[in-house]
Amino acid sequence: MKTNGVLAYIDLPRKKTLNQTLIRDRGRISNLLIAAMSKYGFQFQAKQPARWGFGAIAKPIKTAPNQPKFHRVERVMVGSSDPTIASAIAQLKPEDLIESNANDALDLRTATIRLAPPWIETEAVNFYCISPIRVLDLDLPQETKDRAVLTIDTKLNQAINRTMETRFKRQFHLKIIPDSLYIRSRKGQIKSTMAIKTLPSGKAVTLSGLVFPFTLTGSSDDIAEVWYNGIGQKTGQGFGRLEVAQWT
Repeated sequence: MKTNGVLAYIDLPRKKTLNQTLIRDRGRISNLLIAAMSKYGFQFQAKQPARWGFGAIAKPIKTAPNQPKFHRVERVMVGSSDPTIASAIAQLKPEDLIESNANDALDLRTATIRLAPPWIETEAVNFYCISPIRVLDLDLPQETKDRAVLTIDTKLNQAINRTMETRFKRQFHLKIIPDSLYIRSRKGQIKSTMAIKTLPSGKAVTLSGLVFPFTLTGSSDDIAEVWYNGIGQKTGQGFGRLEVAQWT
């Protein structure tokens, strides 16, 4: 079964820093995208697994010591294979890209939007992470502060397939083959944290995941779902967005 989907690249000008394009957490981008897609038929369901995903490339901005850290949004990738959500993404216009109901609204209306060409069917591709891959270790006690899988072993592949099956209501048979040279060069330090929201107190709420290059194998349909929707969970909060490094 061929997977039809849409992936959009939203690119911001890099020549100057605009305060309206600065973020402290990826939740701001999620809010903006949900509001924009809702104009074209997307119905957000908070308690349902996300059948879409996004990732952002954002450059750190120099700030004074002990001041909040900000990042300037340079690119957002958002995609889905769900027909309704994919249709909404395909209709996005730059004028839609402003966060609603915020005094200091994130404003990406200076962006240009282009759609990626249709995905080429393949059973193996080299990816790198735009944002951390997050899946849960269900063997850890529920009271554990962060139950993310943070090691690369059979548990990671099991958790990824379990999570994708929950999201798409069918079996997945994906396998991650990590770039061992990269991991050795990092001395195994591939954990990454990402802020998903900022509390009224100014404290950032962060979640953990893994960032590393790898080869992903599986059926062409399974890999297409990953490409359009992101891998793992919390993809609607900016986790699990991948980019192609090389076809295998």
